[in-house]
Amino acid sequence: MTALLVLSLAALAVSQTTCQSVTLNLQQKVPAGASKLIDSSFPSFAIQGSSFASYTGNASHPNTFSRNLIRSVEERTGGPLVVRVGGTNTDYSNFNPDQALPVTPPQQGAGIGQKFVFGPVFYEGFRNWPGTRWVYDVPFAKSNKTNSQYEARAAVDNIGLENLEALEIGNEVDLYVKQGSRPAGYGPAEFSADWRAYADWLVGALGLPAGPLFQTLTLSSAHAAPFSAQSVFDAGITDGNLVKSVSLHHYEYTNTTTGLQSTLMNHTFVKDGLNAYLPDFEYMQAHYPNVQVVLGESGRYTDKQSSVDQSEGIFGSALWTADYLLYAASLNVTRVNMQLGQVFGYVAWHPIAFDGLQPEVRSPYYGHLLVADFIGKSKAFRVSEVQTNDDLVAAYAGYEQDQLRRVAIINYKVWQKGSGARPARTFTLPVPRGVRSVKVQTLTSSGGASVNGTASWAGRTWTYENNGVGEKVPGLDEFTTVPVSGGRANVKIGASEAVIVHI
Repeated sequence: MTALLVLSLAALAVSQTTCQSVTLNLQQKVPAGASKLIDSSFPSFAIQGSSFASYTGNASHPNTFSRNLIRSVEERTGGPLVVRVGGTNTDYSNFNPDQALPVTPPQQGAGIGQKFVFGPVFYEGFRNWPGTRWVYDVPFAKSNKTNSQYEARAAVDNIGLENLEALEIGNEVDLYVKQGSRPAGYGPAEFSADWRAYADWLVGALGLPAGPLFQTLTLSSAHAAPFSAQSVFDAGITDGNLVKSVSLHHYEYTNTTTGLQSTLMNHTFVKDGLNAYLPDFEYMQAHYPNVQVVLGESGRYTDKQSSVDQSEGIFGSALWTADYLLYAASLNVTRVNMQLGQVFGYVAWHPIAFDGLQPEVRSPYYGHLLVADFIGKSKAFRVSEVQTNDDLVAAYAGYEQDQLRRVAIINYKVWQKGSGARPARTFTLPVPRGVRSVKVQTLTSSGGASVNGTASWAGRTWTYENNGVGEKVPGLDEFTTVPVSGGRANVKIGASEAVIVHI
């Protein structure tokens, strides 16, 4: 109840100074260049292997806190999320069939680690999120087929073929030479040949059905040369009809010394980071349109990794998450898996008490909720970025059956509690003829951009104390109604806030 009181209407009722009206150029029909149809799994997650048991639990002790948070996103899109389990410490992991603990040694402090051993109990966690689909990262770095078969078999048996989205083989192969797991000169041709042989072997060893069931590439955010989507596909990785999707990893780096406004809370910064991947996206769309393109491990890190609350889990990261996901959708990315791990500060939630941190919902989770509500349950939803020519504003139009139905707007202007009245901007939206009013959902934080723990979405908040179930904030409504006059709706958005306008 304390958290709700902090978020109460009294706490949010700061005066707002209205300034800078903006008229959005909205197309009532879906424009050329809009995205393909958005899959309900789009706003998904990835889990660092060594943290998997902490997020899901096991058969005797399921983590219902995490399960409820996943459900809140899935209920909004009407379909299952696709969660990827893997990463560097999974790629280098070992399996011990006689180990009683899910993972040894226990995770300690920050860092990724490469010497973890998984036991059978580890894989029970796949059963704890019913209906969720999974991607599992099969170890490849050490080329130990016996170990790879043990892990893949345990994963598939617990996931079930009906919930298996794909198997990955390896992780960030472009870094293998640097890590010492491949010899100098190991490049796309060698990787493609090795990958195909490993995939063929896994199909036979596990008795997998025919057809594409593998996610490939998993290139690092560094995209170390000579690896790229084109170089690997030109080397023949698709031979054999095994590839279902390609995964690229992407982390945006924010420098805290330059301030929030120039990096974390800046639309141009978000676009520049993702636009660096356009050569890969465009190559795949032009040459392999039936192969899904996934950002299979994404996140944000800062130059102060230990400063969890101050620089990573703050409310500004909720706005960044929403913008990042929506811009990726506009670029025809099939799915984004935002990284989770108990050692990271940028994650959507911490699942257990660990290293002095308590389990909690963190600000980035609210960005997922906004995006999930924006996508909705339609199977015919498309996204188009709305150009604003303003670093501090991001806007997206959403279309169902080719008709404008929703608009998402982010006001990135930094506001901190105690810095004076919260300024607001008025956004003028042209709406279809006959529409008399629009409904607005708001993402806000009573504490402003630089705090964690005071966020709300559409009048609700999610906490560990309420076991990850959304709870209404006293005095806040799910929707506010804005009248339409002269075919236009004037929507006021406070600094460091975002909204969805339902038309």
